[in-house]
Amino acid sequence: MMLLNSKFKYETTYISTEPLDETSIKRRLAYPIKHQTEAYYTTKILDSIPEEVSNPSILRRLVVKINMADKAAEKIEEAKKPKLKIEELDKKLEEILEEEVTK
Repeated sequence: MMLLNSKFKYETTYISTEPLDETSIKRRLAYPIKHQTEAYYTTKILDSIPEEVSNPSILRRLVVKINMADKAAEKIEEAKKPKLKIEELDKKLEEILEEEVTK
């Protein structure tokens, strides 16, 4: 594996005819791949770009580069959003219930 800057992660999804580990999930394929209509999906998040795997059961492989700085920024923005107070929630619920009763 090639080591790179740690601000990036690499999500790798394998589609294979056999389970690669205990996290593999069997799914029906949208279209046949090498005459297979069902396959196992396995996703791993790695710190470096994975090397090519010479496993004959692997039908497809997809590697997506994830910028962890963007993920951190998303979490910060989410935390900045105003939280709904329980009193406001109760008031809104009462309004909705009153509307339902008057209908």
